Amino acid sequence: FTDVPQRWLRDLLWERVARRLRSPQAPRSPQHIECGRKACVELGVFLTAVAPGGGHDPTVLTGDHMQRFVADHNKRAREGLPSLAISRDGRPMKVTGYTHRQTFNQARSILRDALETGEAERIGLPREFIIALPTARRSERTRSPFPDPVSRALADETNLQMLSDHFDPNDMGYRDIWETLVFTGRRASEVTELRLECTSIHRRVPFLWHDQTKVGNLDEAIRIPQRLYERLEQRKQITIERFGDLYGRSPGPRERTGLALFPSPQKNPDGTVAITYSIFGDAFRDWLEALDIGAWVPHQARHTLATNLLKNGAG
Repeated sequence: FTDVPQRWLRDLLWERVARRLRSPQAPRSPQHIECGRKACVELGVFLTAVAPGGGHDPTVLTGDHMQRFVADHNKRAREGLPSLAISRDGRPMKVTGYTHRQTFNQARSILRDALETGEAERIGLPREFIIALPTARRSERTRSPFPDPVSRALADETNLQMLSDHFDPNDMGYRDIWETLVFTGRRASEVTELRLECTSIHRRVPFLWHDQTKVGNLDEAIRIPQRLYERLEQRKQITIERFGDLYGRSPGPRERTGLALFPSPQKNPDGTVAITYSIFGDAFRDWLEALDIGAWVPHQARHTLATNLLKNGAG
């Protein structure tokens, strides 16, 4: 939270997070907290540059300061310019439609909360400054299923081998993740965060066990093809062998339940932290650029599977 330059804005963020964590509708993941933090950092860094005294005195802020922030951030989203404050691996991240909406809506929500609770009046934050921040509306564009030529390219054995050989040099399991997405239609994070003991066979039928954290369903099971089951079993052996190389022994029963199937290569001494969607997403994007088939995202595999299920008589 100390990335937020102004103490008054940092305090508003802190109080908002504290209220949410105490409430019965507490967020299911840290993502909601992180989005609010990034929004306040973005706003705070802009105020540091344009507001009197770096924006540390809320009483001198005006609606014009907020309007200038809105105009600047709109331009960054429209032209794909880098963020003022948010970076990854030391490089500023581009402002996308998604991060643009999150910045506006999260900052607006935090400031509106301060207005409703009376905290804004107590610290002298002008109402005109708060109400000048608009709601960012969601784009009407939705993710379509893959067209048939794209589906064939993304399922071609030669292309899949390219994903493994050229875009996964450390054998993190990107092809395994992709094939799991195609066969199951799961959300990407539900696959990247799989645990080691995620597969089992019941009455000779293979199942995949996963957490649907977005909707609050934990340890859900779905049937999977034998081909996918065997691929994930091979990935489990690779993960276990790497654990053995690190510790000189096999993981115990309790350790196995906590191990990530696709462990992160960074800050992960015990193997329980899974790789992030962004790591896989970067490799997937580079793969598509090499195939020269256009810009697509892994989530469209979910829409493609749903469309195929409907076409074949599913409800």
